[in-house]
Amino acid sequence: MSRYAAKGTLLKQGATTIGQVFNIQGPGATTETLDVSDHDTTDAWREFVASFIDGGELTAEIHYDPALASHRLLYSLQHARSVDAWSIVFPNTEATTPTFNALVTNVEPGAPADGKLTLSLSLKISGSVKGLGGDS
Repeated sequence: MSRYAAKGTLLKQGATTIGQVFNIQGPGATTETLDVSDHDTTDAWREFVASFIDGGELTAEIHYDPALASHRLLYSLQHARSVDAWSIVFPNTEATTPTFNALVTNVEPGAPADGKLTLSLSLKISGSVKGLGGDS
């Protein structure tokens, strides 16, 4: 069984690496369901079928540097309201790289008096996530 440290994971928008990321959550996926129960349903148990898969969101926490070009880019992408290409490069020997399209839904700086500058980033996935398995 292989195990990998998360250190070295990259979040990229196109060819640009977003600098100083220290936590990434997602992307995940949720399959929506449709209730197809009817009068012919046996045993009074509800029946369901799968509908759309929602790629959910990716969130990231960043050590914020207001002068860093990749951090300023995040605000520009949010203001553009565009769906753009993103990827995560995991630091394993297989170089797993999930790719997806997403739009920036939240860019929020934090500046606690007793702490460091941070930036919270949220991306809404649009379409499928390739490279996590089951997509080829």
